[in-house]
Amino acid sequence: MKRFLLLQAIMMMCAVLLYARRVDISVGGSMYCVEDDSNAYYMGEENSEQTTVTVLEDVAYNGNYYTVVGFRDPYVWYSKPSIENIVELHLPCTIKNDDFNIKFLREKGKKLAAVYVDEYKSELVSLGGAMYSADMKTLLFIPPMHTGTLTVPETVTKLDAECGVGAHITDISLPDGLLSIGDNALYGSLIRHLFIPDKTSIGSLGSLPELELLSFGNSVKSIPYTTLGKCDKLREVRIPSSVTSIATSVFDMSPSLVAVTVDDSNPNYKSVDGVLYDKDVSDIQYVPKGIVEYTAPPSLNSIKSLAFKNRTKLRAVDFSESAIYAIGDEAFYDCKNLAYINTGNKLTELGVRAFGIKAYDKSNASREVILSENLTVLPAYAFSNNIIRSLSMGNKIVSINEGAFYGCNMSDLQDIYIPYSVETIRDYAFCYLKANNNQFSRIYLGDKVKKIGDHAFDIKCDVKEFYCAAAVPPECNEAAFSSEMYAYPTLYVPEVNVYKSASPWGYFIKTKYYDFSGVEEV
Repeated sequence: MKRFLLLQAIMMMCAVLLYARRVDISVGGSMYCVEDDSNAYYMGEENSEQTTVTVLEDVAYNGNYYTVVGFRDPYVWYSKPSIENIVELHLPCTIKNDDFNIKFLREKGKKLAAVYVDEYKSELVSLGGAMYSADMKTLLFIPPMHTGTLTVPETVTKLDAECGVGAHITDISLPDGLLSIGDNALYGSLIRHLFIPDKTSIGSLGSLPELELLSFGNSVKSIPYTTLGKCDKLREVRIPSSVTSIATSVFDMSPSLVAVTVDDSNPNYKSVDGVLYDKDVSDIQYVPKGIVEYTAPPSLNSIKSLAFKNRTKLRAVDFSESAIYAIGDEAFYDCKNLAYINTGNKLTELGVRAFGIKAYDKSNASREVILSENLTVLPAYAFSNNIIRSLSMGNKIVSINEGAFYGCNMSDLQDIYIPYSVETIRDYAFCYLKANNNQFSRIYLGDKVKKIGDHAFDIKCDVKEFYCAAAVPPECNEAAFSSEMYAYPTLYVPEVNVYKSASPWGYFIKTKYYDFSGVEEV
């Protein structure tokens, strides 16, 4: 502890000695400071309304001249000079090309539109208001309020890290000889199109709020997840033949993306209608978040889990002409505006929550659902919280699993026909079913139903008629039905006395005979 306190004391003494040697000088409203025997530093303007400023090459103090070589922050307790309102800044040739000076301009000069440098024997060069290294090989600084298109000179081989953070340029033209773009070089800038030359390696591009088109060059081998940040307006990404690895989560913060296109000669990837696949188009790699419609290519035989999750702009999927036999867990989960679903008849496997919605919302799309004739199991929460205006389930479904239609609004459907092939209806399968007018005319169960799970028909809506064609009352607990189901609908069965004597079927207030003969399927 004593050593720590001693170290703190030494550091404070050093700071005091440093500032004791520092002298602030005011020259025509511009503030400078002297810190050593020969150098001075510009700190800003006393008059905050000053928008055009020329920094002196040297300043006089006590009969001596001090060369202005850079910038310094004022004392924290001082009546601060500032460069925050300067729009145009003219610098002498004596300003050094060092990280602190560039960082000072970037962080303090938020309204800078142009910086000009006296180029005589200078370490810095200005062109068009932007600042470069003396050899014109590195772009060092794009003023934040610089607007329009920036054409980078052919001599430039490097965009320095963070050189254009927040710049108001709307486009940038990069030279073919550019070799590297540093991390966050254009972060937060307003560029709309970015074409990366073929020789250029890149760091993290960061968030680009106005970017609409991004084209990678042929030097890019991989696209890690850190390449892009939030790009709300990005609509198209172009992948060259050189890219062999893509962390597809890199595009997750680009909600308007509608197309990832790939050069035909790329060895690992291929794009079809804007969707990214492996080279054989047998596996989906990435689905753009802005996609509106999707038709599976003939070579695709499965949709993997999570592939379309949260694609809220997706409105239609059609697999009727495809070879799709399996759709994975949550493959289309929370696609709130998906209004048309046709799985095609080759589908035999459907994943948990495949088309489910996280939470019911009446503003979600009303769906037409056409399921495969060869589907045998409707999995847990497959369509939970959906709004369904039309439903075709096929007649090979044996089991409707837990919560398959939990919380669904069946829209204008007055009659709910459960396929005649169904043997098991599991817990919560039709729990909290809703309808637009708060009532159903009938719910119909076929004669093969053997078991009904708890809360399977916990329905609060008004149900007029409830049909069960099974000769033997399906096995279930009292909790299978809501109190409203026991009280209001008329239960139609093939053997009234058998149902009356079976628990919990005897709890239905109104039970009547119905002739199910001749009914083979629904």
